[in-house]
Amino acid sequence: MGKDKCKFLIFIFAFVIIITFSFYFDLHKRISVLAIENFIKDLGHLGPLIYMVSYAFTSIILFPASLLSTASGVVWGEYIGTVYTVIGATISASFPFLISRHLGREFVQRKMKGTKLDLCDKLISKNGFLAVLIMRLIPIFPWDVVNYSSGLCDIKIRDYLLATLIGTIPGSFTYNLIGASLGKPIDKLRIIFIFTMVACMVLGALIYKAKYKKLD
Repeated sequence: MGKDKCKFLIFIFAFVIIITFSFYFDLHKRISVLAIENFIKDLGHLGPLIYMVSYAFTSIILFPASLLSTASGVVWGEYIGTVYTVIGATISASFPFLISRHLGREFVQRKMKGTKLDLCDKLISKNGFLAVLIMRLIPIFPWDVVNYSSGLCDIKIRDYLLATLIGTIPGSFTYNLIGASLGKPIDKLRIIFIFTMVACMVLGALIYKAKYKKLD
């Protein structure tokens, strides 16, 4: 058995174990927003750090990060909470990416070589930033699927992390705003404002990326 095939089997086995763990313990039903909120508050000044570290591991155990994001809004408000959430989410997304890249990329690349999938992989690799950004911004693509599948593709980690950082902002702000507005009406003008700002950030990132590719 080849080394790359062995690593790929380890990756599949680990992924199955993670999914089994997630469904067996049913964490999203056992842990509530209120419980997370109380836990964060009890940590005092260490709350933000512990929160971001905890968030970083949600992608590994497939824990619904929306609960953490909502609790963050309750504790710190929608703006500061969004900052902590985006940082934690970006770090969180890097773990499954690196796991699948190290354990599965070589095997997948060898299997795709000379096929139509190989051409698709090269197309994605050239447009990795845009591909990840679109998948982050469009909710139909599950967060964990994007994390692991991106690692199997030839996407640069720099492009992956930058696209994740930007693409995570809208969803993070939405959940934090929900948390901050619990028991109060949601101000729609703030949603419009933040999404306008995000659109400007995305446009700026795309312009930067276009210029960067020309320099390459």
